[in-house]
Amino acid sequence: VNVTVKDVEVTNVNYGLKIDYAGAVSVENANIDAAVAALLNSNYGEKTYTIKNSNLSILGTWKRNDTVKTTYVFEGDNTVGSFIIEAGLDIIQLAAGATLTSPSTNAIEMTAVEDDYYVEYENGVYYLESNVVKNATTGETYATLADALAAAQNGETIELLDNITEDVTINKAVTINGAGKTYTGKMTVKADLTVKNVNFDGKGYNGYAVETRGANYLTVEECTAKNYGYGFVQLASGTALTTVKNVTVSNMN
Repeated sequence: VNVTVKDVEVTNVNYGLKIDYAGAVSVENANIDAAVAALLNSNYGEKTYTIKNSNLSILGTWKRNDTVKTTYVFEGDNTVGSFIIEAGLDIIQLAAGATLTSPSTNAIEMTAVEDDYYVEYENGVYYLESNVVKNATTGETYATLADALAAAQNGETIELLDNITEDVTINKAVTINGAGKTYTGKMTVKADLTVKNVNFDGKGYNGYAVETRGANYLTVEECTAKNYGYGFVQLASGTALTTVKNVTVSNMN
């Protein structure tokens, strides 16, 4: 049985909405101010709550069975005063375009529904940002280049989806395809690396864009580099094979 609750306002009660037996629950345009819980899942079976454009004083699950999971998905703009949740059993998610305003004292773990986003928290608001890096071999996306490199395996290709600013250390033999995006930062290379289609912009950084530290070979193709204080590439002793093709360098000291 699925339940839909829409366009309701409830105040001065202990419990606002308490649902026992349902497969999925949709709550939209609800303003519920309750002393104990505005929305309470009594945990008779696993279920998903979709909450959209609602204001809830307290949201949570009354635990009767410590193996039953509850998923809360927020859409649109929402406010929750506090949560009664249990890590590992209660899953809180934001859909694309959604926000959730809630005090930082809640310290809740929240994830994005879609893989291409990650959750940020600022000034009392949870919101989504787009992942900026993709593992082109596996299809997984990541919030940072460092995260993508940490998850990558040797031989895989990492692709930039947007311009990024980040210093990284590369310990795996991978290919980084910039796809024409701008990279601001320094790459410290400790494993064999191919870099292509990256626009390096140091923005006045007093160092090199790429420094090898133990890599056997480095290949750089179809890249541009500018505004680094020392230059584009520094090769450490031991880098046996270096290939640089179709690279444009400007405004280097």
